[in-house]
Amino acid sequence: MRPFNALAPPRLMGHFQHHDVDVLSAPFDIFTFDFIGRDRHPTERRTLTIPITTTGRALGVLQWLRIDLDAETSFENHPLDPNPASGWQNIIYCFPEPIDVRPGDSLRLIAEHDRTKILICLDPTSTPR
Repeated sequence: MRPFNALAPPRLMGHFQHHDVDVLSAPFDIFTFDFIGRDRHPTERRTLTIPITTTGRALGVLQWLRIDLDAETSFENHPLDPNPASGWQNIIYCFPEPIDVRPGDSLRLIAEHDRTKILICLDPTSTPR
């Protein structure tokens, strides 16, 4: 069945609040956007090194949204919140293969956006260290 993995989509959308999700790192910012101070956000590509905090099998990166509306009001559709008031789905960016990790390891990710979509993938040279 492994050859069928090549046909799998690189990202999946869904409400993951009702699934067992093992979080293997602390939350981290991929990109931040200031919609008040700027009206344009140039395309961006960056490499992120993510420290692993829990032993497990990493299948990909789970993305959610946090919007700070003002100094006191924010919205977040965190995948571990059992009752998010949100129609926005989470996105998981799947790795080509699962990766066994443990605390002290880190994984390098490549993240980019073109102002209309975000893409996140495992750096092909990344191995748990």
